[in-house]
Amino acid sequence: ADDDDDVARTPTKEPPPSSSGKWEEKWNANFNELLAYKHENGDYQVPSASKLGTWVTHQRNKRKTEKLSAEHFTRLEEVGFDWTRRDLGAKKKWKSRFLQLEDYKR
Repeated sequence: ADDDDDVARTPTKEPPPSSSGKWEEKWNANFNELLAYKHENGDYQVPSASKLGTWVTHQRNKRKTEKLSAEHFTRLEEVGFDWTRRDLGAKKKWKSRFLQLEDYKR
């Protein structure tokens, strides 16, 4: 049976032809920063409010919309990048505020 969800997540498109060597250098610099973050923190849960967090979110979104190049997808996969998890700090903050609201309503 075909699973449309898997098809939608398979990277197929390459970066636009206007991409330059500088664009690739910037991607590589962010990738290396991501590896350093993983080394220091043990995971890829980069805070979304940071510059690196914005880049991480962009990579996840590009994968979802099939705009992430196969090469970049492979490189991220090889280092065990987590495609599904998001900023856990935001979830914790939301839950904390929700619990405060529940307490207030009582």
